[in-house]
Amino acid sequence: LDEEAAALEALLDTMQAQCLELLAYFVRTLDAPEEGYAGAKALDTAVNANEIEVNTRASKIIANYAPIGSDLRHILSMLKVAYIYERVADNIKNSIKRRCRLAALPAPIQPPLRTLANIVEKALRETPPMLIEYSADSMSHVFEIRREASAAYKQALAVLHTLSPQGLVAQDNSDMHLIMRNIERVSTLMLDLAKVGHYI
Repeated sequence: LDEEAAALEALLDTMQAQCLELLAYFVRTLDAPEEGYAGAKALDTAVNANEIEVNTRASKIIANYAPIGSDLRHILSMLKVAYIYERVADNIKNSIKRRCRLAALPAPIQPPLRTLANIVEKALRETPPMLIEYSADSMSHVFEIRREASAAYKQALAVLHTLSPQGLVAQDNSDMHLIMRNIERVSTLMLDLAKVGHYI
């Protein structure tokens, strides 16, 4: 049982790394949309495959070992975490897709968007350790990161509103809004992951 659980944990570590790689891909496309959407789609597909693998292995563990108490709670938590990483990857992938179809990214929107991406990267790196060692202080830290992300999102949104009268077509304006919203959403998902740490 311990060996099977360790294998699941390794898969979750891989999914976290893939999400970080997707976020780095997104940041690159801010300057180089010609990098395209195909690479992001491939990374997202890999995350999806790992989520399926986690689900499959967890089901076999429950069937073969009939864990109870803390062991069962741990396995169920891994299913929740895999789902959260899948949603993170999906949000980032969708932002990349929309960025790559924009003709140009207005210069004023880039600084707040990069700030938002940096905060989300911090959330992706600093929240998962709570699955191993949860504390009230660590949860307060996650809430603070979430507040930072929300503030950065609102700042980017304010800049976008100033750009709209300058000729952004409706579709570009919609894409820009959803790019920011999807990235900001990752910080909310990391808060959900912190709650799984509390559950464990």
